[in-house]
Amino acid sequence: MLRVALIAPPGGGKGTQAAMMKEHFGLVHIATGDIFRAIVRGEYKGNMDVEMIKGYMARGELIPDQVVIDLVVERISQPDCAKGYLMDGFPRTVEQAKAFDAIDPSKRLTHVLYLRVPREVILDRLLGRWTCPTCQAVYHEKTHPPKVAGICDVDGTALIQREDDKEETILKRLDIYEKQTMPLISYYRDAKILTEIDGNATIYDVFSQIKEVLSA
Repeated sequence: MLRVALIAPPGGGKGTQAAMMKEHFGLVHIATGDIFRAIVRGEYKGNMDVEMIKGYMARGELIPDQVVIDLVVERISQPDCAKGYLMDGFPRTVEQAKAFDAIDPSKRLTHVLYLRVPREVILDRLLGRWTCPTCQAVYHEKTHPPKVAGICDVDGTALIQREDDKEETILKRLDIYEKQTMPLISYYRDAKILTEIDGNATIYDVFSQIKEVLSA
């Protein structure tokens, strides 16, 4: 059974590759960010203390590692994960990884894929990204521009640049990623389950690398 974690910097193509992996390998895609958003919307179906988690989020506080781990363990214990899953957004730190590994050896990850993308490429990808606030279509100034500059092809709405795609925010996100998440690379390399993927290749070339690793 494939139990995979995908690690990539913001703008590294993780979402695109996760969708393709889910389709090709039949993996359940577990994105902790999606779970937390479901909790806020009142759509979460698990047994966690939802009000406690909402409280942390409402106060802008980091959710404690143990709460995040408990949430992930509950999710991967559900029947749809019996044939394999892909974790996206977890673990974020070495501390989370060690705590998860200590719970049950049978639940440990079989593969960790690290999409390696240079910082300057990340900045170029994110700074050129514009979004339609109505239909959420995403454009890029260089690689996928709208037919009319600044206007959505789908519904004619003026495009906006999300706060997440502004330079100051991007640089903060990259700094946090490099400080908290990059140490995971050494941790999983030492565990001999890490594979580095050239995330600067085309979408399909990146996926071809991933397929080679997971099909071996």
